[in-house]
Amino acid sequence: MRTHASLKSAGASSDDILKDILTMMFELNLSDNTKMIDIGCGQGELLSRIQEQKPSWHFTGCDYTNFKQKQDRGFDFFQYD
Repeated sequence: MRTHASLKSAGASSDDILKDILTMMFELNLSDNTKMIDIGCGQGELLSRIQEQKPSWHFTGCDYTNFKQKQDRGFDFFQYD
């Protein structure tokens, strides 16, 4: 199991960074009832991508923006500022 994580964003595309995050998360081998919150979720891309692979997990997104499409993605969302 990893004891630390490292993302090198210099020169990497957002898709590459997202793939690295997903790889690190799945290596943790979390249970089917895992709950995840993404603070500063933006459009909710990370939560949506993880939800495709782990539909039994419960997801919550939090951001200062209030995009309608977040509410249609199948995870809880709340706005803060």
